[in-house]
Amino acid sequence: MTKQFKHVSYLWDEAKAAAMAGDEVALLIYRSNLLGADLRLTNYGGATPAAKPPPRPAHR
Repeated sequence: MTKQFKHVSYLWDEAKAAAMAGDEVALLIYRSNLLGADLRLTNYGGATPAAKPPPRPAHR
């Protein structure tokens, strides 16, 4: 069954995921690689800015 979405591609492959059943690390890597494969969803130039704390004010 292929799912259609307007803004993203549905890349999940049930057969590949089923082959990794019981191996949670492999499934996590598979999910991560699928997310990273679509550059519309990732910040491929570096770390996510939202994960960085705001700068500290300068002390005088």
